[in-house]
Amino acid sequence: SRRSAFKFIKSWVVKSRLMIETTVSEASLAEGAALAGKRPRPTNPFVRFERADVERSIPEVFEEKLSSFGDRVAIHDDDQSIVHEELNERANRLAHRILDDCGDASETVCLLVRDQSVEVIVAILGVLKAGKIYVPLDPAFIRTERAGRILEDTGARLIVTDAANLAAAKELAGGKSGG
Repeated sequence: SRRSAFKFIKSWVVKSRLMIETTVSEASLAEGAALAGKRPRPTNPFVRFERADVERSIPEVFEEKLSSFGDRVAIHDDDQSIVHEELNERANRLAHRILDDCGDASETVCLLVRDQSVEVIVAILGVLKAGKIYVPLDPAFIRTERAGRILEDTGARLIVTDAANLAAAKELAGGKSGG
């Protein structure tokens, strides 16, 4: 059911975030070991967390961290970089747009069709802030039969895309206008 799929995705995202936050890079392990004159030893990247911390949403944790990191660069790619505060503002604008288009139904699925860039992170955070589920679709596959099956299987009510992929997204949605 969609409810169990939503719970699974939320659980997976939270666990993935925790793994990313707690993993120590191999380079820093090797560097630290070299300074101590020892060979690097594997460490357990998993840290115990209080249940309340694990059950918080990504947007909640992000909002909490804004006070500490608001003016620091959050994301950068070859074309641009944005600070946490700007990421938050842009994600909030998108979240409000999604809520205007879809309402408050929490299990609404949004198909995310964007090229890999800063904008895809803005879109993911915006969808999560709106309390929706996102399903990423590589723009290279938008005009395939598989994309149509993904749209149908997920029951996505909204396609979040950019100007470069808008025509293909409208074609996929059968001519319906989308974000």
